[in-house]
Amino acid sequence: MTVESSASISVRQYRPEDHAQVTKIYVEGLMACDSDPKYRYLWEELLRKDLTNDFSDIEASHMTPGGNFLVAVVKKNGSSRIAGIIGLLRESEDVGQIRRVYVDPNFQRMSIGRKMIAELEIWAKKNGIKHIFLTTNANKEKAKTFYSALGYTKVDEGQMLRTMRQWATTMFSVTHRKDTEWDYSVVWHAIKGNHFALAQWLFERVIPSNPSFNRWAAFAAGNGNLDMIKWISSLSEEIDLHGAIACLNGHIAVVEWVICHHPKLAHIRHADYDAAKKGRLDIVKLLHSNNIDGCTRTAIQIAAARGHLDVAKWMLLCKHKKLAGIRTRRTMDFAAESGDLEMVKWLHEHAQDLLNCRYGQSRIQWPS
Repeated sequence: MTVESSASISVRQYRPEDHAQVTKIYVEGLMACDSDPKYRYLWEELLRKDLTNDFSDIEASHMTPGGNFLVAVVKKNGSSRIAGIIGLLRESEDVGQIRRVYVDPNFQRMSIGRKMIAELEIWAKKNGIKHIFLTTNANKEKAKTFYSALGYTKVDEGQMLRTMRQWATTMFSVTHRKDTEWDYSVVWHAIKGNHFALAQWLFERVIPSNPSFNRWAAFAAGNGNLDMIKWISSLSEEIDLHGAIACLNGHIAVVEWVICHHPKLAHIRHADYDAAKKGRLDIVKLLHSNNIDGCTRTAIQIAAARGHLDVAKWMLLCKHKKLAGIRTRRTMDFAAESGDLEMVKWLHEHAQDLLNCRYGQSRIQWPS
């Protein structure tokens, strides 16, 4: 699509009636970030998270906390269409983060991105924001060139950490002038973002309250940050280390450490189910070798449903005493529902003595 020079471009604040067009631009822009199909599932997961959280209510997520969300509107021949989006989150009283910068491919090379950033910077300055930062994909050379041309400079991680500490100190002084407490929730946000050094620094400076160590451990385990988990574990002797979350995300080093150091505290009731769901036979074996079998019956079923034949085979045929004589009525059903012919054939041929399917006494005959 080619847009003639007679088209006009204006930038204004987001309105609720813009939601459908804004969401479409964001979805298409985000999914175009990486052309490698191997990582598409990661972008899809991020997309689901964003659409459920801040994009479900843009005014509440951006404007209400003191930030803003702008749209670029292209007008031509009496009709208008949203062609670009940009958001700003207020990190503290005088610090803002630019995010969600996307332009409809049909309207690129019209300086829409430049216009949106210029308008957002003007708004930020009028509203007391002195420092603006943003992040971009390190592999996107065009994006880095674009932001450099606008005056943004790249900073290393150490400098970013020092800057974040400075912002945190500003947040501390601001909240106290307002007679409110800066409690342990700010540490949780650092842990959630997998910023270990910042979390430690903040922990030493917050006002004592009732920290949710279990919640901290859950996110650290989910991120696979073993050093952070060790640190959180040292803060309290009664911590649920959420081994199940680590299994679900495939962090075997975390699982090994939890089993070794906190066998009684590890929250691994559903660990083998989570590991089987992801097809992580190595983790399944590790759990069973340590007598941690969780919910083995449903673990076999989910392995069959997801097509993880190696996991289903091992769990059905292994010599673990708690697996002996198990009857899994739904295992064949799940494999059939998923359309996995190889799985169904193997179950029919090798696991008749373990399976009690709904097909009664009849036998399935494969064509020769």
